[in-house]
Amino acid sequence: MSEEKHLHMERKILKWGNSYAIRIPKEFLEKLGINPDIELTPFNTYLKTAMQNHFKKKS
Repeated sequence: MSEEKHLHMERKILKWGNSYAIRIPKEFLEKLGINPDIELTPFNTYLKTAMQNHFKKKS
């Protein structure tokens, strides 16, 4: 059985103190090879790079 090519995640934006947050499941981060215990700055750049690397490995 082959691994799925696409990662799919539906999430709601939640209120977190004076900010908003999206909770990301541990399994999703693990598939991208992201350690959830490290501080990511800027996170959007890190996540984009991780997703690009994930899909390059699959093609």
